[in-house]
Amino acid sequence: GGGEAVAATVGAHLGPGEQIGSTHRPLGHLVAKGCSLKHMMAEIAGKVTGTNRGKGGPYHIFCPEAGALGANGIVGGSVPMCAGYALANQLRANGNVVVSYFGEGASNQGGVQETLNLAACWKLPLVFVCENSSPVVQTMLGHEIDYPQLSIDDVSLRAPAYGMPGGSYPGWDAEEAYQAVGAAVERARTGDGPTLLEFKVHRVDGEEDEHCPIRRYREKLIEEGVLTEKLDKDIRDQEVAAVKEA
Repeated sequence: GGGEAVAATVGAHLGPGEQIGSTHRPLGHLVAKGCSLKHMMAEIAGKVTGTNRGKGGPYHIFCPEAGALGANGIVGGSVPMCAGYALANQLRANGNVVVSYFGEGASNQGGVQETLNLAACWKLPLVFVCENSSPVVQTMLGHEIDYPQLSIDDVSLRAPAYGMPGGSYPGWDAEEAYQAVGAAVERARTGDGPTLLEFKVHRVDGEEDEHCPIRRYREKLIEEGVLTEKLDKDIRDQEVAAVKEA
């Protein structure tokens, strides 16, 4: 957990005909885009009732009817494909936008770098969303070591080099994320090209973490009278029931 605010705000800004490309941690992205939670859970369990009839598992969930172009077990693997879908939207002049998710590690992949450049050159209707959960700890020969992957603090600093706007935002702040994503999606829809958004995401273990976006926004909505404890419980119970039914 920890990236729920980013996924939710992206999902809120995209229409049913628009698409996302996800990563090897896709569940929040896919739920927010409208994929069936029941069928996704069945897929993870390897059941024939899953989105891929149990053949894809958690890393390769594919839900085209909701505009989810698929999770991808290859780091950065879905980013070039998102450019292809964005090009198709551009040629069809349908006004649809594609959002490509990736992490800070994937930002160093050659295919990702090339896609950033190509998208800017062609002004593709594409929004790049980097979920930065660094520092990353990698294991080498059985020993955990800090292995720096970036010489910069913010992945979004690369945006000007490609000729596109970019910015870094706290991934636990739902309202700030909503504003940033909204501006980037509108820019893409109006033909002004891509944007590189970076969200600093804390990997949280439960809602007791102060950076948990669910906890933070839940408390805010209850305080403002938008959400009640009963409604919150009803929503949670509904989702738990869907998982159990799967």
